[in-house]
Amino acid sequence: MALTQVCTKLDAEATRERELRALDEAMAELGLREATMVTLRAEEEVRLASGSVRVVPAWRWLLGG
Repeated sequence: MALTQVCTKLDAEATRERELRALDEAMAELGLREATMVTLRAEEEVRLASGSVRVVPAWRWLLGG
């Protein structure tokens, strides 16, 4: 099972907190340690209480990376 969230940008702190909190809660509920956040351009790795979130730009995600 894969957990994927889509968000155009994570620049605004309120948006970043909201989207990552939702992923953290979903990972905890589903027992997953990894998730993916697809964005327009951002790329990073984020550690949360429930596991890690790989933030990837849409073009890379669409190419399977």
